[in-house]
Amino acid sequence: SYPVVDALYTLAFAYPRTGDPAKADRENRREAFFRGELAQLFALGQEQDLDITTLKGSYAGAMGWGQFMPSSYREFAVDGDGDGRIDLFGSTDDVFASIANYFVNKGGWVRGGPVVVRAERDPDAQDHEPEGLAPDMSLAELDALGYR
Repeated sequence: SYPVVDALYTLAFAYPRTGDPAKADRENRREAFFRGELAQLFALGQEQDLDITTLKGSYAGAMGWGQFMPSSYREFAVDGDGDGRIDLFGSTDDVFASIANYFVNKGGWVRGGPVVVRAERDPDAQDHEPEGLAPDMSLAELDALGYR
């Protein structure tokens, strides 16, 4: 619900600083990232004939149903409904085709391939009760506990 241009401008030129010297490099890199995304937003607006002042997104500038940053929008968004436009805000065909295109190009996803694999537990495996839904163990760590 945030104006994308405002979010990116703020993070590009007034990225929040902690004052911790150990975090200064990361904060500088993040600010530079958002400057690049702001430039990508201007290019996207010109290419797609979008009024970038009306676009709404996340507090960090991600847009549309798939929450694409401007650079990802430009690189991976596709016209899924064949109307000659790419609309990640209102066309579900464009949204799903673009997300699939992103997965194919960035994640190695293969159409018709598995998206999950059933885990097996050795009968003598140590119990593991996760604290939440966030993945907090590597496959190697789970393997060491007896999960395959």
